[in-house]
Amino acid sequence: MPVNFPWTWRARTPQVSARAPSAQPAHTEHHHTSALVVGPGPASSRDEDAELLAALEQSALEHALAESRRSAGQSPAAALPEPSGGSQRAAGAAADSAPSQDEALGPATAAWRLAEDERLAPLPALPPPPAPKPQLQQLGVHLGAALALGDAGCAACGGYIAPWDGAAAVGGRRWHQRCLKCAGCGGPLGARERVAVDEAGHPAHWDCHRERVGLRCCVCQQLMPARPDGVTEYAVTPFWGERSCPAHRSDGTPACCGCARLRPAGEAWAALADGRQTCLACLQSIVTDTADAQPLYSQVLAFYERLGMPLPQRVPLMLVDGPCLNEAGTREGPRPGGPAFHTRGLTLCQEYRQLRTVQRAPSRGASDFFQVKPAFVDVPAAAHYEVTAILVLFGLPWLLTGSILAHELMHAWLRLSGLTGLSLDVEEGLCQLVALLWLEQQPAQPEGTWEERLSSFFAHQIRTDPSPVYGDSLRSALDAFQRLGLPALLAHVRSTGAFPFLA
Repeated sequence: MPVNFPWTWRARTPQVSARAPSAQPAHTEHHHTSALVVGPGPASSRDEDAELLAALEQSALEHALAESRRSAGQSPAAALPEPSGGSQRAAGAAADSAPSQDEALGPATAAWRLAEDERLAPLPALPPPPAPKPQLQQLGVHLGAALALGDAGCAACGGYIAPWDGAAAVGGRRWHQRCLKCAGCGGPLGARERVAVDEAGHPAHWDCHRERVGLRCCVCQQLMPARPDGVTEYAVTPFWGERSCPAHRSDGTPACCGCARLRPAGEAWAALADGRQTCLACLQSIVTDTADAQPLYSQVLAFYERLGMPLPQRVPLMLVDGPCLNEAGTREGPRPGGPAFHTRGLTLCQEYRQLRTVQRAPSRGASDFFQVKPAFVDVPAAAHYEVTAILVLFGLPWLLTGSILAHELMHAWLRLSGLTGLSLDVEEGLCQLVALLWLEQQPAQPEGTWEERLSSFFAHQIRTDPSPVYGDSLRSALDAFQRLGLPALLAHVRSTGAFPFLA
């Protein structure tokens, strides 16, 4: 069978003529390859080359069999079949000690002997393995560093990202460029494309991201408009936190007259006679007319008695619509702006600084006993006030109606008790304070109900009023009330006309 050597013996046999064979020695070359090659000689010596090849194969087989027997502890001597087409060798030492036969065989046998001797000589040391390529060394360094640092590789497939791979860093993680896909549409994300990342770290096209998690208007249900720099603009309803397009604040979108929320597109609300609208949640507790408001009015009057501030008379209460309230407010004179009460309630008062009387006139004769004539005298000290009525807007939730009643009754109490001449901010601050106290002293509503949320909203509306007259003055009055109490606060206002300065 064929045998592969660690290197090749190439034997070149000199050309031998038919008449006088040459006695030149054979020349050998060593080449490091993995196959046995015998160099071709002249055409007349091909038979001799075949003999040499057969002899080399026979020698290799003998050597391999001897080595295997020696390693197994057996005798290395054994008989092998003679190679075909070559000279036969006898087994044993007798065949090796016949020099006359080698001489008779001529130069071919001498070349074979030289080849066998060199084959049995010690093998030369193998050359060192080739050095690894720089690219493979760099890969090993990067891979080792990634394993040492616990790098999870690509965020999508988990595979290692080689330096020559296309990579992208999105959302604090690294991706193969081929693995970077939109979480919305599944399409590829280009290297120069604008990419957004959601809270879970998933990348997406900017439009796909806005479609999935973008803010939508509570009115039109459309995505909020975005500026060219990507900033989204929207308006927020106070307390409720509902987001809407800024345009809906001025495009005629109706707001509930009770909770101040904007009406969503397509939702049915109740329309009141004066054009206002109320949501279906607030509609369940609105006060409809003057008769419907009387039990609530009695409750607010009882609250004033518990505060130690009973009113000397039950001032007439009337529920009116928006135009009537605005007309009465025009007659009373302009009032400063305030989002909570200045257009929802009004206290009608008549001020008397002079009183009409009569005065006796001089007598004109004996038959004229006396004459009288009308005269006007100044009212001593403070002016005299007469509270004629309290007007409140109809169609509001009962909690809002009650807080407006508490506010307007404070105006009436101040005038009927002679506490007049106050500055506008002090008077409105005291009225707002009593309205807030009435709201906060109502029985607790069931948690999570609309009534409980409305009560919190109206109290929040009073506390966070941004106007100087209604908001800032309320906060000053509330601070003084919490430190001094209501009787001491009213006594200080009566004597000084101002809130106490508390450092």
